[in-house]
Amino acid sequence: MFDYRVSSSQRVSIATTISLADLLSQAGQVPYTKSLKVRVISREKEFSYKNEKNEERVLVNSAIADATRAVKCTIYDSSKFARFKEGQSIILRNIIKKSDAVVVTTNTKVFPCTQVDVPENIVSQARILLNPPPAPSKSVSEALASPPKVRVSVTGRIVQKTECPPEVKIYEAVSVCVDSNEVTFLLNDDSVLCLPLELVEMALPEVDKEDIEIHILNKCDPTISLRCTSKGSAFTNIELV
Repeated sequence: MFDYRVSSSQRVSIATTISLADLLSQAGQVPYTKSLKVRVISREKEFSYKNEKNEERVLVNSAIADATRAVKCTIYDSSKFARFKEGQSIILRNIIKKSDAVVVTTNTKVFPCTQVDVPENIVSQARILLNPPPAPSKSVSEALASPPKVRVSVTGRIVQKTECPPEVKIYEAVSVCVDSNEVTFLLNDDSVLCLPLELVEMALPEVDKEDIEIHILNKCDPTISLRCTSKGSAFTNIELV
């Protein structure tokens, strides 16, 4: 005879299932241990991004739904991408709840389950989450009167085009480094200023390209002044004074 009793260290905790409507009505953006039983209505292709450590990562956005509502679901764990097939019903446990979405991480468990019934109107709402319709077209006055964060398209006529005026700044550089198409100046406040090599060449017509770095270094006594003219975010002229 076999003893099937389970030790205290092996006992399985039972998670209560919660609907999407009840989940999203909860306050806060926190990890959530209750289970979600949902159907994947649609999903996008894998999307590459960089995290806060500038590391390359991949995510997938999907739209999931149950009998109560639809919600956007972002999957950050690539090992779980295959679980999120359109039409697949799944149980999610240990998700992170946001104000209007859920997040799947490495801590989330994804289980297949029997078909989840979703009303057609909620299926339609889910499809719109990833493919919203074009914003309504409004006049300028109507757009300005719209509530915050409401998407609109503005129709009107351009009556005057205003260009950004040129801006001149003086920088003090203590050193320089010339790369293939860029010149990087080390400034006296320990910050750096990157300028197009083409503009620096125009400012030093008498200096050969390969001699620009040593020429500027010799002028640093202990600094060299850079008079830079910009328009918008682009530099238009440089003078070494």
